[in-house]
Amino acid sequence: TAPMLCSRLFSFALQYQLVGTNEGRASIAYAPLLQMLKEGKKDEVSACVIDIVARGVIQHVEELLPELLGMLASSSVCEQTNVLQVLEEFNKLVHADMLKDSLCVLMAERVIELVEHDNHTIRRLAVRVLSLFPPAFIVDLLCSFIERADTERLAADIRSTAIAALVGVFENHTKTLQVVASFLSCIDRTESESTLVADTSAKWRDVIPLHMYKPVLECVIRAMFDSPESTQMVSVARNVAAINGGVVVPGIVMDKMKTQPELSEEFIEQRTQEETKVLLFERLSPLLYLRMLNLCQLTLDNDTEEELGTLLVRRMIALYEFKQVRQLSAQIFARLSLDRIVWPTNIYFLSMYTSQTGSQTSLVSKTLEMFAELGNEAIFPPDITVVKCAILCACEVVSTHPTSVVPEEFLCCFLSIIAMSGSCSVDSQMGNLQQGCLEFLRLFLTVNTKAWGDQVEQDNKKIQECTDVAEDDEIHGLGTAPGPHVLEWVLSIVETHPSLATRICCTNSIVLAVRSMAELAGVIGKQGDSRSPEMRTGVQGLVSQSLVDRVSRFIQTKDFVNYQGFKDLLPSLLQLLFTCVLVRNKVHETGQPLTTASASRLCSIVLAGLSESEDTIRLGSLKLLGTLLSLPPIVSLPDGMMGRFVDLLRGVANIDKNQTARQLASELLKSLTS
Repeated sequence: TAPMLCSRLFSFALQYQLVGTNEGRASIAYAPLLQMLKEGKKDEVSACVIDIVARGVIQHVEELLPELLGMLASSSVCEQTNVLQVLEEFNKLVHADMLKDSLCVLMAERVIELVEHDNHTIRRLAVRVLSLFPPAFIVDLLCSFIERADTERLAADIRSTAIAALVGVFENHTKTLQVVASFLSCIDRTESESTLVADTSAKWRDVIPLHMYKPVLECVIRAMFDSPESTQMVSVARNVAAINGGVVVPGIVMDKMKTQPELSEEFIEQRTQEETKVLLFERLSPLLYLRMLNLCQLTLDNDTEEELGTLLVRRMIALYEFKQVRQLSAQIFARLSLDRIVWPTNIYFLSMYTSQTGSQTSLVSKTLEMFAELGNEAIFPPDITVVKCAILCACEVVSTHPTSVVPEEFLCCFLSIIAMSGSCSVDSQMGNLQQGCLEFLRLFLTVNTKAWGDQVEQDNKKIQECTDVAEDDEIHGLGTAPGPHVLEWVLSIVETHPSLATRICCTNSIVLAVRSMAELAGVIGKQGDSRSPEMRTGVQGLVSQSLVDRVSRFIQTKDFVNYQGFKDLLPSLLQLLFTCVLVRNKVHETGQPLTTASASRLCSIVLAGLSESEDTIRLGSLKLLGTLLSLPPIVSLPDGMMGRFVDLLRGVANIDKNQTARQLASELLKSLTS
């Protein structure tokens, strides 16, 4: 434009007049322009003046820059604004190599003071100027300022201003790796407990050029590996890896795992306590990185995935491996291919421990080779330590893959471990292992049942939206829920080993699962109203006769009845039975909803429940009785049972302390005598 062209000509003329003159003449020559910066109000100083002064500072930096920086101490917001605009233009035009280090430091220190300014415009301009400074000088200062701002609890807008300046440095400089290196150096040196500096990585990662992401991530991971004890370095790695952290797994991460030495008794004994601690963190660091990744980020080709699986298994079976490394390896192992890697290997470990036969896969074969290669430094045959890893891995699977189907082979081995005799104390090896098995059971039943229940709800809506379900409609819920079947498995083990009743129920490990099952059975019942015969058949299959029998026999197990937690779980079991019978009665079209033997057993449970002092048990028994009374005539109840029910219901209706129980008993009595 014409004004800018005039400013350039004026600038050249001014520089020409100053050629060969003594020092100090530049200040005199530029004095009128500097005076305009001091006196000019906001928006009154033109871009031309800003440009002329900025170019003049470049030519006479040692004379004009200190004078310009001194003007920042003014109390005038307009003067400070004008000076910052000059410094912004100056930093856009000047090359970092043209400035002495002392001038760079002076400029950075003066401008960073304005981050705490009361005026928002000044703070915003300070951010723009600071983001243009050479990283070697400004990153350290900004990190220190952010750390101090967090420690001293400065105002939130001051902290956010400093963070914006740091992010601006990453955005404005093309040598991204140098900026990252400066930042990581600050993180490595910090002794403060403040995490705010490390947290800024979640912001500056978003401004990194796409083609630089992988090199930056590798730089961060190397720093994490070099400082494995630094929680702040781990935090930076987690933030940067959140975008696409899986790209470096086949390279730098797995290479680190491959180069870590095998541990031996002698190797560990030669190290001091502090050296052992450092060694532990070193071995954990690549695993911690893998643990950070989301499931969708850990997408590897088959060969790479199998190689990673081998590295993880090696850490699980090595005799002298750290416990923390072994456990973390098991959790990461759960993120690999379930059908191809995870389940076959875990089944192999459990089958070896329980003396059963497991299937062979390529990774299992490699595992056998590793056992042979490690020799005396491998846990072979797999003992409780390795089996614990398998159970921990299984817990991780059901947590991260809530709708996954657990293979029957694994469940066989798993339930046989629960049934093993031995000390029930969690302090014992066997007791601790069985406690882990119970935790898996609780997770599997509750997490899987909830996820499956959500799917059933979706299917239910789909059914309600359509008059008829087409044959090619995909209905996910029915026939895919292992929850009811696993509950049957568990209860069948209890029948074979009655003493397990209390062990399975200890610490309420199964209570939540049964409650979820009871709620889910009610959801299933809604699908029983479907016009689709396939849907009705599927519903009846899920709340099966077998499940009703297992639950009712479980309630009558002597050891369970004597267990102190019996009355806490019984209401949920009664609710489950009530819903199962209700649903089966609703969806049956031919045949019996219940066998006569099953109905007789349920009658006995109701009679016992109505005599209990707990309100929830009596109410549950009354609801269950209501479903029994609505059974079709084809299901015959024991002789004299109706008379006993009438007598009990009269007593409850007249004298029960619970109003709901009295009302429900009165309604049932009325239906019986009408």
